[in-house]
Amino acid sequence: MSKQIMILTFLVGLFLFAAAGATTRIEGEFSGAAGREVRLMTYDDLVSYRITEVDAQMVDANGHFIMELALEEPQLMFFRYRHGRRFVYLEPGQSYTMHFDMAASDQNEGDFRSLHPMHQGFQMEVVYPETDQHLHDHVSQLENMVAQYLETHVMHRPRANHRESLRQFTILADTLLGHTKNLFFHDYKRYYIAYLESTLNTRSFHSLVEEYILDQPVLYKNPMYMDVFDALFRSYVFTGSRSIMRRDLHAAVNLDASHHALMDTLRKDTLLSDKRLRELVMLVSLQEMFDISEYDQNQLMRVLEETAEQAKFPAHRRMAANILYQQRRLKPGFPAPGLVLKEGEEVVFDLEEARGKYVYLFFWASWCPVSMSEVSPMASLADDLGDDISFVGVMVDEAGDEFLMPAGQEDGGLPFRLFHYGGDYRMLDRYGISTIPQYMLIDPQGHVYEYPFAAPSSGISDRLRRIISQ
Repeated sequence: MSKQIMILTFLVGLFLFAAAGATTRIEGEFSGAAGREVRLMTYDDLVSYRITEVDAQMVDANGHFIMELALEEPQLMFFRYRHGRRFVYLEPGQSYTMHFDMAASDQNEGDFRSLHPMHQGFQMEVVYPETDQHLHDHVSQLENMVAQYLETHVMHRPRANHRESLRQFTILADTLLGHTKNLFFHDYKRYYIAYLESTLNTRSFHSLVEEYILDQPVLYKNPMYMDVFDALFRSYVFTGSRSIMRRDLHAAVNLDASHHALMDTLRKDTLLSDKRLRELVMLVSLQEMFDISEYDQNQLMRVLEETAEQAKFPAHRRMAANILYQQRRLKPGFPAPGLVLKEGEEVVFDLEEARGKYVYLFFWASWCPVSMSEVSPMASLADDLGDDISFVGVMVDEAGDEFLMPAGQEDGGLPFRLFHYGGDYRMLDRYGISTIPQYMLIDPQGHVYEYPFAAPSSGISDRLRRIISQ
């Protein structure tokens, strides 16, 4: 092999390694969680806040697990155990040791039942790497300082002018935390001050935009930058801009349903002359439009579809796709999430096989008195409408033997089916189940008809009859 080829091969390999990001290693110790899964999650972007799973590992018999991931830049992530979550800032190329412990309600799981065991959390301690740049530690210190400042200077004087107290706080934060050379934290602290300036009204909108937004890099992965951007521009095109008319916004969305028409409308404001800034403002404005009745929901979806394909910047195409996903998720007319329930390796229920019939899906637990109070109304409902509607319940008790699986109706049991969730927290996430009871009606095509739906005890028999007769 020639010297030139060897050099080229080395450079290509170096480029690919850099592109993949440096490996971050996490060694976790989780007492009491042996045989259970710990997941590491992040937000795919900080506009839609769509959650994605980065890694998942089983805790071994000794209470340990290891995760390795490639990071290109510092990132906010969080660990999930059951429905509990703990946030952490991770950096590329660092090694972390983390200690986890059950919260008090988990430690007494054998002889104590919380009213909402789904909310049982856990504690996390980060053992910092061998370096003086502890991003997570610095962020935690700043968060504590801000909380103390707000409690001391703002909480009891909400109408006061906080310009001087915030100036003093900024000096203190720079003195105590300004020594770090971590660029991510430097930006995080800078934009935290900007966020406080915005929310406490110590500076004008245009002054903040000029210093923190215009001619500044867009820090898509920095939560404080995105919080500042959201605070400044969430409602800007509706109430802040003097150049953008509501009738033009209405026409671009409801009549044209066009990404390009909406971008042209926003370009009338000279503050939004930069295309990157304008596209990002358009995305946060589209999110806001879903909560404004004058904008057609279906037309907004079409604008987002076009933006996901044609936006100039890849980050914005991804955001548009994620906003679209969030707006369609669990909404009427869109496919219900997959639901496959198992006992061991055997599939006992598959939502796909229930096509052709309405499904009244509900999530209960035997420890939930509100759920158990619905057993009799649900039985009456299933007796009346069981020929036209499948009544299917998912029990979220931690162990499968904590509730009595009913026998068939011919044996005097309940006229609806109950299944155990099988520890599948991904399925609960897909259905947005963080509290119970919850009810959903799914149409014969497998699409969400309504979610949340009313409980049996609220007198829904006549309404269900009207629905199935349509």
